[in-house]
Amino acid sequence: MAAASAYDPPVDDYAFLYGEAFGLDLVDRATGGELSAQDAVEIIAGAGEFAASVLAPLEAVGDRVGAQLVDGQVRLPEGFAEAYQAFVEAGWITAEAPASAGGDGLPGAVRAGLGEIWNASNAAFALCWLLTAGQIHALDAAASDELRETYLTKLVSGRWTGTMNLTEPDAGTDLGAIRTMATPREDGTWSITGQKIFITWGDHDVAENIVHLVLARTPDAPAGAKGLSLFVAPKFLVNDDDSLGDRNAITTVTIEHKLGIHGSPTCVLAYEGATGHLVGEVGGGLAGMFVMMNSARTGMGFQATGIADRAYQQAAAYAAARLQGRCSTAPPAPRSPSTPTCGGSPVDGQRDLRDARAGRVRRRSLRRRRDGARRVLRADPEGLDHRGRRADHQRRHPGARRHGLHRRDRSRPALPRRPDHADLRGHHRDPVQ
Repeated sequence: MAAASAYDPPVDDYAFLYGEAFGLDLVDRATGGELSAQDAVEIIAGAGEFAASVLAPLEAVGDRVGAQLVDGQVRLPEGFAEAYQAFVEAGWITAEAPASAGGDGLPGAVRAGLGEIWNASNAAFALCWLLTAGQIHALDAAASDELRETYLTKLVSGRWTGTMNLTEPDAGTDLGAIRTMATPREDGTWSITGQKIFITWGDHDVAENIVHLVLARTPDAPAGAKGLSLFVAPKFLVNDDDSLGDRNAITTVTIEHKLGIHGSPTCVLAYEGATGHLVGEVGGGLAGMFVMMNSARTGMGFQATGIADRAYQQAAAYAAARLQGRCSTAPPAPRSPSTPTCGGSPVDGQRDLRDARAGRVRRRSLRRRRDGARRVLRADPEGLDHRGRRADHQRRHPGARRHGLHRRDRSRPALPRRPDHADLRGHHRDPVQ
């Protein structure tokens, strides 16, 4: 039976998806000829090799040992810091960051494939980059030149990581109930006080600094969501010469425990007069934060696809190794010292399992869901690439939505209404009611 950490990157699947599934070179179309499907497959193959050799072996220890809070500092299991540095040095963060922020700007179709691979190999580790990527998009859209130079450049290079701070003990979906307060100081900074919960990768020891993107209320701000502003608050203060100074007044109170991702430190953070810097305008917090939230939502699609693929691989490996009963289409397994009395056959030789794996059954199998999700996320690369630019265009030109200029280009490949209504090869299938 395959070890739990084994991971087989779906390079051949992506070669077909990028170059054949839609009857065109998906990557060439998305990049205007700058990259081809073959280029994308080489990138996917490199990522798959890195994920299988570096990230996947850490998944089990990450979940068994998990993040630990020691003397106010979160410590991750052995190997995580080295894996993150290898991830940075290999250039994966800069490659995926948008060109407008100083990254290489890989197209959305390729980023979707990379997102699946990172999550399939180690979902807990992948969450670190998912949050950093979202903050890069938010600061790229709303930060001043000074904040871009101080914070955005470090995020794009991978030196620092980013978080998203919305939820509070009494404010979940209703962001208008946020009570964290930001008070202006004479030096132009802000003093932030309050508590945030469920902060993914809120504290760790894999990078030298952490940049928190925080929604907070300012004095005399109107009630509700319109009174929220957006701030960056680093774990360590940044000196004028770009070196790191004292630790900011941000305390890690505890670590939450989430099933399957104990290697991802989900923190409760207390802001006790922490130093922050305003992003955008006072009262414009939700507009900036929604850029990060939308990026994270797309990232959740990558996560779902990656976990589905890993689950399928693990299930297939188990079915190939588990001996049970005797089927007429497969010979019995040979006896061995470890199974001296077993004459059964692997369960994947049973007809129902064979048909399910081959997609010949009218049910929403795991493979069909996975392949359908891949198709949805890769068939609309323009949507992934241009979402931020469309939003910026609509802010600058309010009449665009009124005149229908926001609508999706109908010449793009048609997508199923739900991922499980299509398989990898792009053929629509009737949904099973």
